[in-house]
Amino acid sequence: MRSLSLSRVLLVAALVAAAAPAELATSIGQTEAGAAPAAPAVNDLSRLVTAVEHLVHVLEEQAQERSESREIERLQVLVSIMGIRSRKVESLESDLREIDAEEQNLRQEVSQMKEQLEGLDSQDSPSSDAPGPEMKAMRRMLQSRQKDSEEQLARVEERRVQTQNELAAARRRLAQLETSLEDWIDRQTSGKN
Repeated sequence: MRSLSLSRVLLVAALVAAAAPAELATSIGQTEAGAAPAAPAVNDLSRLVTAVEHLVHVLEEQAQERSESREIERLQVLVSIMGIRSRKVESLESDLREIDAEEQNLRQEVSQMKEQLEGLDSQDSPSSDAPGPEMKAMRRMLQSRQKDSEEQLARVEERRVQTQNELAAARRRLAQLETSLEDWIDRQTSGKN
């Protein structure tokens, strides 16, 4: 089907309207003078009016198709965005699992270091006044590692909280898109009933 612009249809209609009165006047003048009857001019005008009405109908159908096409394009964009946001949620969930595993490992490491420090304290004999240089060096090393692990654990806990917040926001955005899609489906199904 050829696409007809509204301006072309209006131009045709204007030409028909401009030509029709002159043609009718000529036909009427000829009829009054006793010449040929006016029926062919009226038939031509009737056919032109029918053709213009048909063109208007075709244009209305094309406008409806364009509207439906734009609605489908919007739906495709919505579904694409939902896919992107769904993958973002999955990625954040994966990040959160990794952060939880890292946090659990760090907690175990800190706990083990505390046990080792307690073990060093119990090895210090009450009979000796000062622990040996090796014990002091080991204690300092364990305390330093424990402090580093606790600082790293604090950073991991902050990352976990941040990731949980991002995940909650991403889930809300995805739920909003799902609601929009459901609303669109409801409008489409209720419009066809």
